[in-house]
Amino acid sequence: MTSNDPEERQRQLSKRNRLKKIAKVKIFIACFLILGIMVACHYIVLVVFANSDEPESKDWAINFLISLVQDMGVSQMFKVILTIVCLRILLATKVPRYRKLAKMLVDRVTVRALAMSAMSKELQETKEHHKPNEPKEVRMRKVPKMTKVFRAR
Repeated sequence: MTSNDPEERQRQLSKRNRLKKIAKVKIFIACFLILGIMVACHYIVLVVFANSDEPESKDWAINFLISLVQDMGVSQMFKVILTIVCLRILLATKVPRYRKLAKMLVDRVTVRALAMSAMSKELQETKEHHKPNEPKEVRMRKVPKMTKVFRAR
């Protein structure tokens, strides 16, 4: 990675430290913006709620709670299902247009979370089946065959 040259190492170290500082500043700015947006949204909710009569505010509060449940629950489940379907399409199809569309629809964070979940389940299974005196064996997991529904003709 680095040569034996101390000057080169020092340059790489200073570059890495500078990038770490920039990343910390970006995180601080992002957190500050998120906090500001949240405060502004809650302020708007309070202003609308205070300036409306009782039946209108009750309807508005019910609609607000429905939107909150949709944003926090239903859309997340839909995103996971859409990511799984797009991954299956991506693995099964040979058509470049479908592959490009599936790549655009796949959420990388969701894929990472699904992979970590699958790996942790696999690790738990190996720990359950492994006896302390036996040597560990490496198991290759078989990839399930794609159904004909997702294959492009």
